[in-house]
Amino acid sequence: MKINEVLERFCGVEEVGDGWSALCPAHDDHRNSLAIGVGTDGRFLLHCHAGCEILTVAEAAGLTMADLRPSVKPKGCDLRSYAEAKRLDPERLESVFGLSDVTYFDDGRTLPALAIPYADRSGKSSVGVRYRIDLHGKDRFRWKKGSKAKGMLYGLWMLDDIEDRGFVVIVEGESDCHAAWENDIPALGVPGANNWAETNCALLANVPMIYVVKEPDKGGETLVAALSSSGLSDRVRVVHLSRLGFNDISEMHVDDPSRFANRWHEVVEKHTEMLRDEAIIPAVSPLPNGWAGPLIFGADELMAKKLPEPRWAIEGLLPEGLTILGGKPKVGKSWVCLGLGVAISTGGMALGAVPVKEGEVLYLALEDSERRLQERLTLVLAGGKAPEGFKFATEWPLLADGGLALLADWLTEHPACRLVIVDTLQKVRVPARSGANAYADDYSVLSPIKELADSHRVPIVVVHHLRKEGADDPLDQFSGTTGLTGAADTLISLSREKETVDAVLYVRGRDVEERQLALQWDKELTAWVLVGESKDFAKTHHRGKVVALAMEMGSIHAVDVVERFGMTSDAARQLLARMSRDEELVRVGKGEYSAPTRPASVTSQGHSLVAPMPGDRDVVTGVTEDPEVVPINQRSAIALERFGRLRLDAPMTSDEAEELLELLCGTG
Repeated sequence: MKINEVLERFCGVEEVGDGWSALCPAHDDHRNSLAIGVGTDGRFLLHCHAGCEILTVAEAAGLTMADLRPSVKPKGCDLRSYAEAKRLDPERLESVFGLSDVTYFDDGRTLPALAIPYADRSGKSSVGVRYRIDLHGKDRFRWKKGSKAKGMLYGLWMLDDIEDRGFVVIVEGESDCHAAWENDIPALGVPGANNWAETNCALLANVPMIYVVKEPDKGGETLVAALSSSGLSDRVRVVHLSRLGFNDISEMHVDDPSRFANRWHEVVEKHTEMLRDEAIIPAVSPLPNGWAGPLIFGADELMAKKLPEPRWAIEGLLPEGLTILGGKPKVGKSWVCLGLGVAISTGGMALGAVPVKEGEVLYLALEDSERRLQERLTLVLAGGKAPEGFKFATEWPLLADGGLALLADWLTEHPACRLVIVDTLQKVRVPARSGANAYADDYSVLSPIKELADSHRVPIVVVHHLRKEGADDPLDQFSGTTGLTGAADTLISLSREKETVDAVLYVRGRDVEERQLALQWDKELTAWVLVGESKDFAKTHHRGKVVALAMEMGSIHAVDVVERFGMTSDAARQLLARMSRDEELVRVGKGEYSAPTRPASVTSQGHSLVAPMPGDRDVVTGVTEDPEVVPINQRSAIALERFGRLRLDAPMTSDEAEELLELLCGTG
């Protein structure tokens, strides 16, 4: 959507500074309580000063969260890249299924596209073509003008074989069909969950058994609902691949083609129900005996209350309540948990930068052994005394089998607890209920943990996995349905970066500001260390490379930056000019720049203690390949030993600033 389309959804819109104000549709607003803006990433921002949740505001205006995300233009797709991404045979896709490379004109741009032909039952008569113009994103398909296949199933030319085999698997989209056919599964594809047509019932009249793969999203619900009201409902079985951790057939095939057959047999045997057993709506129950019902109170009563301030495990990052910490396997989630446990149980510095209050920590390390925990703790403590307040368990009953009650009892007996870590969710959650709604099942798993965290006013961190495929919104990366992310107060994802930093910690929640923090792995501390906001650190990192190049060559021109870093000439010239204005480079001639003769001072944000120097490996130890810069590194080491790891938001006194500059520059 465009900003004018968003603004049209609101009343009383007025331009204010760089944004707009409007009447909030989520409450009876008379004074333009709603602020509207556009973020640096193109995201549309909504903030109600009266306290309405952003989701509530969006829904009241007829918007979805997807409408607020920045639109990403398709990048193109060809047969080779599609086959590689989906782990399919490109020659078979071309020769057997008729896929081909074409050129597509989209919004004034020319894109490579993959043409996917739709044919009738005979396989000879084409009824339409669907173009795939991107591998990812929601806006990746286009129909060829004049196509008549929008309500038609993909793969109808296989109907004779399907009738002979006596069953068919209904999936969403063509890529799921290709993955199924690759594994000798007779499948037909619906081109989008909303495109099921009742006329398909007649085509499947002679197929005695029909399976439908229910994806764990709104599309999956829509497709199953359409089939339940069709004439096929008595023959349909619903397949839940999500119970094995996959969204669809294609994802399961891509994960490991060699294991696909065994996994498919397992899900058909254990995680498949008749359609008539799906989505059973429970009867309305009376209130429990002795409960008069929920307390209803007025705004005046609410405002008159003196409510306690929220408790934090880490100020500004980890509040009381339920937090999900997500990350792909082996990304370093357990090291984050161990580091937080040591910091809080000793009252030290979380992530090497944020001071925390001391308190007890319970770490349910359910994927670790005592030996592994001992080895890792030895590295983290580095000879220091093991904190008595850091408690571990490597076994724990399932939540529904007494695990939740056991945790509640422990918290009651340990009121000084400031953090509980459950690593991982999968180790304590109850297996999905037969025939249950996936969203409701996910939500019901976490909501009791949230209630426990709220009642004891303690942060509980549940470790979970991210999907293997990326997503535009970090929240969409969490495995499972939105029932998981919706139940949590705070969401944190840990992802590795190929350049600039070792990892990025993305944080979003009800009580925390949305942030992307840069982390680096400190080998000496054996811990993740917070080094700043990721976008600011990336900028400092890239500029440091340019300074290093200037020191290496003596002086540089824009062409040197272009050749070394692959930038355009204009971008290189502008960067050098800005760095000269910021005194990070010295202009020595027309278009010629050299490195400054002294290290850079501390920035106002505290991002850099010393200018990047060639050969710098470890600013703490001063290890280097260039003997000329050893004095600078030694002074840096003394400065760091004196001042520790500075908090990003802590101001320095004038005396501290003078002492730090004297240490770094070697002068008064």
